[in-house]
Amino acid sequence: MLSLLLALALAAPVVPADTGHLDAGGGIQLYYHVLGGAHRDTIVLVHGGPGLSSAYLQRDLDFVAARHTVVLYDQRGSGRSTLVTDSTQVSVALHVADLDAVLRRFQIARANLYGHSWGAGLVAHYVAAHPGTVRQAILGSSIPPRRTPYMTQFGRNLRAWADSATLARIDAFARARRNAADPVAACRAYWGLFVRGYFAEASMMKLLKSDICDDPPASLSNRVNAWTIGPLGEWDWRQLLATTTVPVAIVHGSGDPIPMESAREWAASIPGSRLIVLEGAGHFPMVDRPKAMLDAIESFFFPAGR
Repeated sequence: MLSLLLALALAAPVVPADTGHLDAGGGIQLYYHVLGGAHRDTIVLVHGGPGLSSAYLQRDLDFVAARHTVVLYDQRGSGRSTLVTDSTQVSVALHVADLDAVLRRFQIARANLYGHSWGAGLVAHYVAAHPGTVRQAILGSSIPPRRTPYMTQFGRNLRAWADSATLARIDAFARARRNAADPVAACRAYWGLFVRGYFAEASMMKLLKSDICDDPPASLSNRVNAWTIGPLGEWDWRQLLATTTVPVAIVHGSGDPIPMESAREWAASIPGSRLIVLEGAGHFPMVDRPKAMLDAIESFFFPAGR
């Protein structure tokens, strides 16, 4: 009874422009940031990586936050959430439990979930585990539903723009990050060049306002990616949502380095789902095609007259 009362006391509704930490249990504190004013509708946006944080999205969501309240959080072991030094403290199941803790903290009984990149895979797993808590879900620029052949294609597409000299620089920057005296500067040197592969058009890079490396220095060398993705092996999630009744949309840029065919597979594997193609968009439509992304969000989450 005492634990129930404590949980209720710690829960609180969404408050505009709020930041802080919430308790996910097991000594894990999750950083959260609420964007936008006191709008009628709330979207919980789940970032990619894994191992990155919501920092790479935060400054490029003004166009969404102007019309809807947006809840962001840093996944366990990344960003301003509790760092994790034990691989047993990271798994897809624990990431799902953390997302559930976020929804309970903000008393969101029926969530509008937008997962970006790896975050879309996390959202798909959350929908499978907690369908009653999800109003609707968008898998945006999603990690493929199966590892083979798409992750190899994704990696190749990320580097296809670069000549051999540029690829050598990227690899050198990646190695320099491992024991850098200034982790933030090393991170920015790497991502400042490597991020080009995520855009369909190089000119769109200048529109990026968010800082992928705007995290505590110690967080920039986290092992969350390896500890989350490694155990998945040859994953195949095409049956994950095969029986779901939760409305799902797949939003994918025509110029995303993640192959369009993987987005089509997601759509084919989820009954009643909708595939929305953002023409000319790369992996970050919030940067290079914000109006198209907003139109996709609103046409699916908040159709006129609902």
